Amino acid sequence: MFYQPNVIEEALGLKAELKDGGTFIAGGTDVVVLMNHGKAAPENFIDLTHIPELRAIHRHDGALELAGNVTYAQAGKLPVRCLALASLSVGGPGIRELGTLAGNLASASPAGDGSTALLALDAEVELTSVRGARRLPLDKFFLAYRKTALAVDEMITKITVPTTYRSDWSKNGKRGAMNISIVAAAVAAPAVAADKARLLAIERTRKARTNPSGPFLRQGQDQNRIPAPSAAVPSV
Repeated sequence: MFYQPNVIEEALGLKAELKDGGTFIAGGTDVVVLMNHGKAAPENFIDLTHIPELRAIHRHDGALELAGNVTYAQAGKLPVRCLALASLSVGGPGIRELGTLAGNLASASPAGDGSTALLALDAEVELTSVRGARRLPLDKFFLAYRKTALAVDEMITKITVPTTYRSDWSKNGKRGAMNISIVAAAVAAPAVAADKARLLAIERTRKARTNPSGPFLRQGQDQNRIPAPSAAVPSV
């Protein structure tokens, strides 16, 4: 059976009724792949694409609130560097227009590019059911390989991402495009801490360049030549 609710409350009511017999679907980029690899198709699909509020993005108290159907294409335009880069690395344009961050989180795939960036950013998820809503840090949401804290009747209705972090992201895979991650890495830090680290590194570099008799001078080295610092200034 294929259900197409128009509001979140209707979708949650269906999930509460169907439980394991119903599966939420938006882009379908994870569940369809699993079906193609032999996993049995769900008995019932609950299509979330007809619920406009699940595509919304809002700013609130220095954070971005991404509703449950926000796609990788949308996330690729956000002013959060590591999340935007991760999102733009997912599949091709067609996949990014369909695939959702929340759907990727719910599947708990270890190759999830979005989850790597969101973990580095200390993101939180809002899990909602007919019983109410609760919030979890993303590092508490993932429990094991393809296992999450999502209850059988819950939906990921919101992902909260801070906008005050400086961040970056990279991945390695077998191809240059349409690439599934072998290794993905993200780094993020609050802007104040990142700026302090950068200024400290710059100050250390300045002192090293103006003190040729300091620890950077090796035996036999030209006294008139100022050596370069031993480490590059970190990029933030």
